[in-house]
Amino acid sequence: MDTLIVGTDFSPAADNALLYAAALARSLRLQLQVIHVYDIPATMNDMPAMMVSGEELQRLSDESLNRSLERLRRDFGDLTFSGESRLGSVTDEMNDACRKEKAFALVVGSHPATGFERMVFGSSATALLRHAVCPVIAVPEAATFTPLQQVLLATDLASGAPLNLAPLRQLLQASGARLHLVHVRTGEEGPKEAAAKEALVRELADLQPAYLEITNEDLTEGLNDAVRQTGAELLVCIPHHHSVLEHLFFKTHSEAVLQKAPVPVLFLPEERP
Repeated sequence: MDTLIVGTDFSPAADNALLYAAALARSLRLQLQVIHVYDIPATMNDMPAMMVSGEELQRLSDESLNRSLERLRRDFGDLTFSGESRLGSVTDEMNDACRKEKAFALVVGSHPATGFERMVFGSSATALLRHAVCPVIAVPEAATFTPLQQVLLATDLASGAPLNLAPLRQLLQASGARLHLVHVRTGEEGPKEAAAKEALVRELADLQPAYLEITNEDLTEGLNDAVRQTGAELLVCIPHHHSVLEHLFFKTHSEAVLQKAPVPVLFLPEERP
């Protein structure tokens, strides 16, 4: 746990995520790497042709990245950071950077989207969450950094998949934050859920989490209520997608949390069998 990566497209949401990532990295004593991924657009003709040369795109990307790095030098002079522009797929390049740096997490910006924006940008964000090789922190456009004191872990208690809690333990140790465990009941539950709750509480016993249960038919509203009750500065979710059926619901649930969460959301990658 020594490197935090932040992805940027130089939008207002990405600029805010950059500032959040820098403050978080400084708070946790991590290095920061800023990554911008660009692609070469093509005209939609029978004969595709590049609208802008690769060299020009590289130059424009580097200029924008340098402006972002200059802001970090001005506002976070005591932070160790670097920056890089890459050509390719956002998901592939971000994952490559995370693997090379053995990154603790990837930070990205998020903003409310409707209609066409949701269809285009939502699918990209969901693809990144689904295929990320490290934890992803999505930062709402209006969020500002607050040192972590209360961290809220959401669990559905029903997946049965093994949980990847090592990054959460690292975060709690580095920040000294208190852990809250919340389960939102959206309907009737049976012995399976009760057993899962007991098992998770036992697994986290050394962290002494406070347990909170909320009944709400709307999962996202229930989580937001838990954020308010606990005063959490960070919401932690584990977006399960290990079965064909769950693939159908993954996009909807993850987007709902991204769209409405009042605080940054840390998505932990699920352990693969």
